[in-house]
Amino acid sequence: MHLLTGYVYCADCDRKMYVFHKTQSPCYRCGKCSNHIMEKDLDEIYHGQLKRFLLTEVSPTEYLKMLDDEISEKQNRLSKISVERETLSKKANILIEMRMNAELSKEAFAERYRPMEEQLQQLADQMPALQGEIDHLKVQYNSSDIVLQNASNLYAEWEGMPWDEKRSIIETITSRITIGKQDIRITLSCLPTMPQTANPTQNEEDPTNNQNPVKRQSTHA
Repeated sequence: MHLLTGYVYCADCDRKMYVFHKTQSPCYRCGKCSNHIMEKDLDEIYHGQLKRFLLTEVSPTEYLKMLDDEISEKQNRLSKISVERETLSKKANILIEMRMNAELSKEAFAERYRPMEEQLQQLADQMPALQGEIDHLKVQYNSSDIVLQNASNLYAEWEGMPWDEKRSIIETITSRITIGKQDIRITLSCLPTMPQTANPTQNEEDPTNNQNPVKRQSTHA
């Protein structure tokens, strides 16, 4: 029943942090390190980051177009990897058949087959990860109406929302929350980062930057 459960990580050991005990002041704590943060404080920080994240200049049409383009690009890459893997697999099978027919010596077979085997394994490892990214983007696309509908009011209405609606939004837009000793890094993933201007001034803030560290107060250290 903790809003951010499953997304909070320790910066020191990269383990997930959980609220382990029921207390008057629950806190997310790393089971290995001494790293911890009050649940109430983290909820408030997350709420503050929503304002920066949601109140952007990107329109719903632009957002869906960019998301659709990203899905298409990854699907094309997955298709190319699949074709490359199939082609390489056929070549590997030919080598195996030649070896079985004694057309290749053991040494010659190993010299030609091992690099091919390593490449096949690399391609096999890439495909599930890439498919996972595509599936995640499709979930974001299908859930986009949750975030895009009245996005400008979402920040103001957050405190009064039912728990399940808040959690649904968190699951749609949140990738990771990393808790360090000095700062907190919240990675929100729903809206793609817009291209920066050609000559941004040093003091300008990019309103769509979705991974800006938040300094922790000394009381949290």
